[in-house]
Amino acid sequence: MTQVLPIEDSSQIGHARRTAQQLAEKHGFDATDAGRVALVVTELASNILKHATRGELHLRVLPRASGAGIEILAIDRGQGFDLQACLTDGFSTGGTQGIGLGAVSRQTQVFDVYADSRGAVLLTRLYPRSDKAPDRRIGISQHALHDDPACGDVWHLAFDGPRISALVIDGLGHGEDAERAARSAPGGDAGDCPGLARGRAGRSAVDDPACDRREPHEGCRGAGGDDLPNGGLHRARCVAHLGRAGRGGRR
Repeated sequence: MTQVLPIEDSSQIGHARRTAQQLAEKHGFDATDAGRVALVVTELASNILKHATRGELHLRVLPRASGAGIEILAIDRGQGFDLQACLTDGFSTGGTQGIGLGAVSRQTQVFDVYADSRGAVLLTRLYPRSDKAPDRRIGISQHALHDDPACGDVWHLAFDGPRISALVIDGLGHGEDAERAARSAPGGDAGDCPGLARGRAGRSAVDDPACDRREPHEGCRGAGGDDLPNGGLHRARCVAHLGRAGRGGRR
């Protein structure tokens, strides 16, 4: 699930830094690599306050075949900026040393920015230095209603060369019941949807009628056989994108 950290005053910079560093350490980053995550979060949060006065950082763990990466999105509603100028060390629009974005770019494996007069979105991804696998240009932002710790929307991706199979499951309703329903469905946790398996074998999951699940699955029923409360039934559909899986960012 995406973790959203509001950045509205200077006290929240330290909280964001500690949260991101602990998240990195929890997922296998050593002290040096977790320090890179902390530095990037500090710079992004500081830039939000200096140039937009308020915004958000979105943190997400990027699962890998071995270990994990950390994605950080910085979002604000400022006036935008000249990216190429801001990447030059010494350039500043706020009277500072002007080393923020240049340092962020050097510390991350993936760095991308979109900015216009309505605001800016900066995307960064960091992986342990030992992780040499290419980054996948795939983005997911998963949020629960009212910041509930449980989310009834789950997803799974399977890769087979240039083919990508995507499974999205919506446990109807909200909260823990919806999440339990979604994760009980085939593929909700273990990726065992028949369409995904066929996608790995080189066939299109889109043509498999078994992937269009419009009826309650047995795993989505309560212990007594009743459907879960709060509309806990799920509906899922597999979609296979048959284009080439791109490699994003810098390596």
